[in-house]
Amino acid sequence: AQAMMLEWEVADDVSEEDVFEAMKEYAGEYNMRYVGEKNMFRIKDAKPNQVAHARIGEFCSLTIAKKMLDHSRFYGGFMPCRVIYVEYGDGRRYLVSMDMTLAIYGGTDKKAINPELLADMLEVKKAMEEIPAMAASGD
Repeated sequence: AQAMMLEWEVADDVSEEDVFEAMKEYAGEYNMRYVGEKNMFRIKDAKPNQVAHARIGEFCSLTIAKKMLDHSRFYGGFMPCRVIYVEYGDGRRYLVSMDMTLAIYGGTDKKAINPELLADMLEVKKAMEEIPAMAASGD
């Protein structure tokens, strides 16, 4: 799974709420919508290397999503784009999201992605790399 993901360590001076508020703000700057959030779980007595808390933020560009689904229904399995916040028992915190490279360049229904759709998909890829990076660093 690690080979298909990107990861950003959350800076010590950035709170969990700051991370999610920043991601919500940045989404609009990339023509993305923050479409949902899920608290997965929280364990109070987690061991240092055990995940103590996990929370997911979801993003989408509805117009690009529609184009992607028109091209191939299989892109629906990637939607909406997600970023998971993971906190360990020892306090380490990370944001993790899918590396969209394989989804974009891995082939789809044996037909090429037209240049306009490819450009749109690359914009989503850029957003899903830069939004968590900025939120994790506190920028």
